[in-house]
Amino acid sequence: MSLAGGFLLAAHLGLVIAASSVGLELGAITPGANSSFIIMVAITCFASPFMYNQINKKKAFADDHTIIIGGSSVGVLLSRRLKMNGKASLIVENDKTRFEEIKRNGLDIVLGDGMDQEVYKKLNLRSNNYVVVLTGSDHKDMQICEMLRKELHHERIISKPGDSIIEAKMLSLGVNILDARRVLASTIENLILRPSSYRSLIETFENFSVEDITVLSSEVEGKRVMDIPLHKDAMIMLLTRGNEKYVPHGDSYLKLGDVITLFGTATAINEIRKIISQN
Repeated sequence: MSLAGGFLLAAHLGLVIAASSVGLELGAITPGANSSFIIMVAITCFASPFMYNQINKKKAFADDHTIIIGGSSVGVLLSRRLKMNGKASLIVENDKTRFEEIKRNGLDIVLGDGMDQEVYKKLNLRSNNYVVVLTGSDHKDMQICEMLRKELHHERIISKPGDSIIEAKMLSLGVNILDARRVLASTIENLILRPSSYRSLIETFENFSVEDITVLSSEVEGKRVMDIPLHKDAMIMLLTRGNEKYVPHGDSYLKLGDVITLFGTATAINEIRKIISQN
């Protein structure tokens, strides 16, 4: 990190040019030397940011980020959603044309194969990183999940099985699977039972999100929901206390360790998080 920062500190364009101009006027350096200094500084200023990015590349994804294997439309939408909510994500795509297309759209992406273990080493894969496997090929998804669990011993894996056989194999590996049938049935149910509400939610999909926040602040412990200054652009959908789940009301009291499921804008959720999650 210090070395990377040093390259940025090396780009002192104005100072060096000013010093060189003074030296030229005093006759301490020749016109040729003055030109050399200016050229050297210009090159340094262009090269320094590039060198910083190269050296510090790993740091950009060193913490709790999500790795998405496959640049499918679902993977791209997921990356956008995570970015909107302030969560870092990185797409791994092996098709160069698709890679360039996604890169032009401003998403973080690398060119590589999800089966290549070196890719995960370069991305500094950690135990707290989720890996979402959505290549578009059920067979390859299965292979990648198996490699991640058996060879890299990674546990946080999410994928979508194509059939019951692959589903059983993924479950045996401990992969968190997405049940597409249940999601589809739930979507159809919403369209039949609550079409207006569902369409309103879909139309505002990019502005609202759902998030779980744990009560950690002693200042809100024992207080009623109505006594807590919640942002007007968010609402509490569910309260989880131990194994119990229920819809809270204004008279519901909060306890440390309660998990509140919020629906609202990113700004509103962040403000509420500061109120109930700060120790």
